[in-house]
Amino acid sequence: MEFRYLGNAIALMNCSGTYEVSGMSTRGSVLCYNPLHVIAVYRDEPKRLYREYLHAVLHLVFRHPFVSPKIDHRRWNLACDAAIENVIREMHSDLLEVEGTEFQYALLDRIRERSGKLTAESIYRSLNADEVSDDELRAWSSLVYRDSHSDWYSEMHHQPDDAEETRSEGSSADDALESTADRKEIRELWERISATLDVDLETFSAGEIPPDALVQNLRSVNREHVNYRDFLRKFAVYNEEIQINDEEFDYISYTFGLSHYGNMPLIEPLEYQEAKKIQEFVIAIDTSGSVEGELVQKFVEKTCNILMERENFFRRIHLRIIQCDDRIREEAVLKSREEFEEYLRHMTLKGFGYTDFRPVFTRMEELIKEHAFERLRGLIYFTDGYGEYPAAMPPYDAAFVFCGHDDERPDPPPWAIRAVLDEEQIRV
Repeated sequence: MEFRYLGNAIALMNCSGTYEVSGMSTRGSVLCYNPLHVIAVYRDEPKRLYREYLHAVLHLVFRHPFVSPKIDHRRWNLACDAAIENVIREMHSDLLEVEGTEFQYALLDRIRERSGKLTAESIYRSLNADEVSDDELRAWSSLVYRDSHSDWYSEMHHQPDDAEETRSEGSSADDALESTADRKEIRELWERISATLDVDLETFSAGEIPPDALVQNLRSVNREHVNYRDFLRKFAVYNEEIQINDEEFDYISYTFGLSHYGNMPLIEPLEYQEAKKIQEFVIAIDTSGSVEGELVQKFVEKTCNILMERENFFRRIHLRIIQCDDRIREEAVLKSREEFEEYLRHMTLKGFGYTDFRPVFTRMEELIKEHAFERLRGLIYFTDGYGEYPAAMPPYDAAFVFCGHDDERPDPPPWAIRAVLDEEQIRV
């Protein structure tokens, strides 16, 4: 009743008592708890039990368990717990006030100064960017710890099995734990809960306005995530490629000739077919001082690895990689997989001045006038977004790819394609 806007999320949770956990732990949509832990906490400080329960529910609302297994577990655990505890702090509810939070709140203020925003994603990026010792990680984690995250990274959680059978009225929460859980279905379920909550928050009266931290975390997780591989395929064009086209091969005439004319086929298979792949492409890199060098290299490596796959590129290719801050610093022309690999091995970033996107587009105009391209479909520009954009729309698709969501980032021109990738998507 205190937090009616969380009603759907709380109602979705099943609870299961088990001695396999030391305190509390979420597994899918099931909250596992140790009965002895619950009894001890409720006896000593009942409000701490409420806080632990709400902490676990909010992890699922913000979809913290559904991450890549390659993520740094310790830093992600700390980032998620800190974000949740900050949301609970801003709820200002007597039901959730517990002893010993002054040191925790001091830590949250310190983390806010480092990361800017107290969302799990922002905190995680800050922890990765700054030097944080193992002792600091342990000390900070102990101040915001409420529940175990071990099941987030379990094999079951990252390898979907057969779909879970519908539970009958007589089935227990233990049965739900023993059944095979489809990670994708569980994630989609919590995505719907989060999206619904995001909409519901706008309908409550002034006396029930939720904390800003809750709204901020919801907006962070409810933003659409881009599949970068599919995004690149938007720049593909149709062209004929030499390879057998099985779809247009006439087996009846072919086998008739073999059987009646002494192994002489009447129709040879077509040696070409129409394919939609990338033929000519330009990658522009913002090498200004505000862009992290290692992240830029990871982006180029990821992009080139996707483009080098046979199903994405024609055999005859033309790829240009342009480094630019306030002026063009380097331009490389690559026409084979071997040249890709050689470039990545010796790639060095040049520039580190201020950001101006216009020199790249001016250079593209020159190349087009020189007939350097035959069928240029697009250009992709990796940047933090803080720079001078060109005013005129180019005669090809231009996409700006940003790392991480930033509410203060200037909007690109209306004609530009905009995509936002999380740092994890770039590094993995």
